Order: sequence, then C-alpha cells, then structure tokens
Amino acid sequence: MTEQELLKQIRESANSLEIPDSLAPEEIRKKLPQKKQKRKWRPFPMMRAASAISIALFCLMLSVFARQPAPLTPESDPAPGKAAAQFAEAGLPKESEASTQGTPEAQAESKRNAGTLYTVAKSYDEIYQAIKSSMISEISAHSETYYIDGGSVADGARKESSSDSSAASGLSAEKKEYSTTNLQTEGVDESDLVKTDGQYIYTVAGHTIQITKVGDGAVSHAASIDLPLDSSDSVFELYVDQGTLLALTQHYETEIAQPTQAIEEPTQVIEEPAADLTESNEASLSSSSCAKTAEIRTNCFTALYTYDITSPEQPSLRKTTTQEGYYHTSRKIGDVVYLFTQKNLAPYAGLERDDGIIPHIDGKQIPPDHIYLPESGQNGMVISSIDVAHDNQVMDQVMIVNNYAEVYMGPDALYLYHPDETDELTQIAKFEIKNSAINAVAAASVPGFIKDPFAIHEYGGALRVLSTSFDSNGESSNALHLFDSGLRLTASLDGIARGEEIYAARYFGDTAYFITYRNTDPLFAVDLSDPSNPLMLGQLEITGFSEYLHFWEEDKLLGIGYETDPDTGERKGLKLVMFDISDPAHLQTLGSQALTGYYYAPALYNYKCVLADASKNLIGFSADRALDTEMASDFVLFSWENGTFAQNLKEPLPQAGASDDVRSLYIGDYLYIVTPTEITSYGIGNGFQKAGSCPIEQ
Repeated sequence: MTEQELLKQIRESANSLEIPDSLAPEEIRKKLPQKKQKRKWRPFPMMRAASAISIALFCLMLSVFARQPAPLTPESDPAPGKAAAQFAEAGLPKESEASTQGTPEAQAESKRNAGTLYTVAKSYDEIYQAIKSSMISEISAHSETYYIDGGSVADGARKESSSDSSAASGLSAEKKEYSTTNLQTEGVDESDLVKTDGQYIYTVAGHTIQITKVGDGAVSHAASIDLPLDSSDSVFELYVDQGTLLALTQHYETEIAQPTQAIEEPTQVIEEPAADLTESNEASLSSSSCAKTAEIRTNCFTALYTYDITSPEQPSLRKTTTQEGYYHTSRKIGDVVYLFTQKNLAPYAGLERDDGIIPHIDGKQIPPDHIYLPESGQNGMVISSIDVAHDNQVMDQVMIVNNYAEVYMGPDALYLYHPDETDELTQIAKFEIKNSAINAVAAASVPGFIKDPFAIHEYGGALRVLSTSFDSNGESSNALHLFDSGLRLTASLDGIARGEEIYAARYFGDTAYFITYRNTDPLFAVDLSDPSNPLMLGQLEITGFSEYLHFWEEDKLLGIGYETDPDTGERKGLKLVMFDISDPAHLQTLGSQALTGYYYAPALYNYKCVLADASKNLIGFSADRALDTEMASDFVLFSWENGTFAQNLKEPLPQAGASDDVRSLYIGDYLYIVTPTEITSYGIGNGFQKAGSCPIEQ
C-alpha cells in the first residue's frame, strides 16, 4: 500500500467517526480554563478545536511520517549542596564550522541546536507536524488558552560601561550634554516613545511622529512624519541615531480566507454564507456540511520604517522592512536592528499543509533550517537582524517555536527564557550574535521563575541568574546560579531568604545586589569573583521594599519602591531609598523619602519611565495619586543633597491615567517633560522655573 493510499484510507476512516456531545464546541468552551490576561490574546477558535479533536486519530497516525524534535533532557547539578539547577549542553561546532563571514546567506547557513531545548528543523513538513501535534495535545488536555503577544515587555534597564556590562550609568567618565534612553546593556540601544539628538525631540504621537526643535528652553514644532498607516495600525516606538530615525509600527491585514479543507470531500463542495460567521470568525456549519469551514483571518505585520533626518525639518523615507508577527521588542547594536515579533501558529496547523504557518520577512519565507523546534509550542518568536545603514538588508533570520519567551540581550549574545510546561523551571536558551548572524550556543534550566528583568545578566561571556521557586507547600526560596559561556553550571547559592521573593536585582562587576521581600526589605550583596564559589557578603533590612534599583555614582544604590507596615505588609505609599554599597559586607541606608498619597509609579516596572542621572543630580518619574474619588498624576523630581532627598518639582500632568507614557530628559541645562499632549521645559539652574512648552499634535 502506498503512502497516498494509506492517507486516503485514514481520511475515510476519520470521516466516519461520530463526534461525541462532550466534544461539541460549546462543551469544549466550558472546559477550557481562562488564564489571567498578560498579553493581548485570542482564544483558539472552538469550531477548529472540535474539528482538530475529531481527527486526532488521523493526526497521530500521520505523525509517523514526520520526525519529532528531541525532548528536553536536562541533567541535575552534580555538585552537592547546590541548587537543583539543570542544564543541557549544545553540540558546539568545530573551529572550521563556526559562523562564517561574507554575505548574509553565508553567515547564517549553518544553524546549531540549542542543546535539546530547541533543535533545528530539517523541513517544512517537520515544522507542520510539530505544531499540529502540540496543538492536539494542548486541546486534548483542555489546559491552555492561546495567547498572542501584543506589545513590548519592559526588560528593565541600567546604563553600563562598554568595558564592563555591569557598570552603572553614573560611572561614565564622559559627561553627556543630553540624556538618552535608560538601557539594560551599554552598546545595546533600545527603542522608546521619545528620543532626542540634543537639538530635537522626536515623539510618537498617534499615527505620526512629531519633531520638536529645542534650544535654551525654547520649544517649537519643527515637522511631523505621517506614516502610511491604516486605521487599525499603530506606532510603537522609535530609534534616533546619527541622522537616521527608525519607526516601529504594527500593521493588520484582514481578509476572508479560502475555506479550509478539514476532511477531504472531492465530490462535494459546500459554501457557507457570510452572514453565518460566528464570534470566533469561523463559518457556522450544519451537521450535514462539515466538509469545509470558512474564516475571517487577520494577519499582523511589524514594519520598520527608516527615515533620513540629516535635515530633521525635512525627513524623507528611505526604506521599509516588514516582518510577520506582533511586535515583541527590539534592540540595536551599531547599525543593526534586532527585531523580535511573535506569531500565533496554531490557527495554521490544519490537516493540510498550509504555508501560512511559516512567517515572512519582506515577503520571503524563513528557510526551514533557520527554524528551531521545541518539545511543544504554538507560537513563533521571529528574530531578524537588519542593517539599516545598507538599505535595511536582512542579515539573518530565525524563528524559535515556543509558547512565550522573554528576551535579554548583551553585546555578543541574546537569551530567551520562559517557564517550562510544569511551571517549575525556567528554561534559558543562548544565541550568539556574530557578524549579525544568530546562532544557538546552548540551553540550561533553573528552578522557579526569573521574577525581575535585572535578575538575568551576562558578564564576561558568563551568565548570572537569580530565581525564586516554591515548594509543594507554597513556601518560597531564592537562589543564585552561575553559568559559563557554554551555559554549563559552575555554582549555585541556594536557600536565600526563605519565605520571601526577589523583587529587584542589579549586578556590578563581580558583585550581585538584590532585594527580597515579605514584610521588610532585605538588600543582599554576593561576591561573584570566584565563579565556582559565590559568597554572601552582607545584608541589610529596612521597612518597605524596592521594585527598581539604579546605581548612583560609584558607591550608592538608589531604590524606588513602596513603604509598608513592617507588621502587616500593608503599602503606605511610594518610597525612595539610597543605599551605601561602598563596603558590600557592611551595607547601610543613607536616607529615605516616603511619598505618601502616591500608590503607583510606572518607573517601578518600566525602566524607560525613569530619569536617574547622578551627573545632573536628577531623579524624576511620573506617579499616580488618589484625589478624592478621582485619580491624578504628577511628575515628581528629586535630587540627592547632603544625605537627603530634596524635592525640586511636583508638576501636575495634563492627562490623568497616562503616566505610563510620560518621559523626561535633559538637554544642556534644561529639563523636558514629555506627555502624550505636551512638551514642557524647565530651567535646571533657576529652581526649575518653566521656560517653554509646545503641544503634541496628533
């Protein structure tokens, strides 16, 4: 019997199966649990779910024709007394097989596995079968709702020196004339809503980008960039660098897709009228016409627009690059932008081979040997490297199939990390970025969760990770894990602050600082100079806790968080604290300031909202407060003077509830506050008197 005859027999057998009432769409909908929404999400269409389950037998039998990727088989840490960190080594290439130089195609031609966590696909068919199998497994277990990421996740940030990726922003020997976006790693730029080149301020304003000329406090509208967007499209963030502006946008294309052949019926074609479309965008089918389904399909693309702003008042479009998927995040190293998008693959995992499952970049499909497959997953993280100095040339492209992953990126490598299927481990994959090529290096796992974006950090090619885990009784514990450049575990320090969780972290050279919390705020310092033997140096307890840490000069650490009741843990308002870290073995508090009445500040969770510059002695951010029965927002500005926090400015914001979109920066001797509706300048040297303003035109 040929393969085609076997497939036909399987289809005929599957077609005769009766779907039990328990698998009816309305019954499946009741059984699927609803998870807490973290990203933009879409539930998996119930009609397709029922159809997929009804043909599960066919899919399972068909899977014998496709090779499944190897499962993750991490090994336990053999070192006694260490945390149970687990890891898997990648098969590293020989010297002659390392990433080659030359054309983009040559650079990226030999992809490597990330241990056994992600394996390189051998064909498109293998990809289809892997997604299909994962989808059927998830639906059968009634355990997942399918999510699509809809925006950038704050990664946390700190200015760092180029020679030491864990140095503080305040340690730069060269005094800047204007502030820049708060970065996680020096030399790895990040996009934001607002940028400046010292003469102009560039602001995302609805579907446009406003260019505002500034100078000595004067503020005036200079130009606007009207991007070619549809009504449902949006501008996310931008970059500005050496006469080039990069705008990151999201574009939607909605269409009525051709009916999907669920079970082959060559002699009968049944079309359903458009009026019968259900809320799940699937055509409603009668019991006698289950051969075809129709759907309204919306596909999402992220577009990178490159503008020439050598004359900022006359910007001109140079090039546009599109990448399939929802915008996740991006990074920029030199002239190369690394663009991360997320595509939901589950809707394309039907019975028949559907090329829609493979994402496109500039209209071209990602090659199968540039796609990494896990044990399971229905989303694809699409990553490209784009040289914006050479006509937006796509230097490399990969897709990593997973369910969702966070991104940490250093100057020479990027890391994807996410919980495993049990939610007991965090899996980490390392990809080197050499000559703009993206190649897997290794994979590892740590117990628990990485709760703070600063808790994962690369230094000298090695990786440090702080994680929080929970035992069977729900009791928390924390651990510090050290890995070498190949993600091989060198040491762990476990059992830290049992019953508490890590809220904030920072690494400075060979020292780790982190905050844990239950009812008080311990600050810990750990010596990492011996990667095989980390040593706890000291700890300090104060009331409240910090959600964000920022190095201040060479020997201080600024904390922004909450003041709490030491007995009950009840939050009593926001709080600033300055720690003395000149002697990590004897940590001290130099001073603190409670901000009573304020209950939330975006700076706690989005580093880009923070202006913290020791050279200008500025600590500024927006904060929300309760005003009778309404909410109000202020921009608050402090300086550190003679061992105390001095408040220099409390400026009501014009649009309550939009404090997340407020940015502040300085140019020369003037402070600029940028809100969604206005840019206002203040003199730093004259008591922060208002100097000028300009509306944001949307």
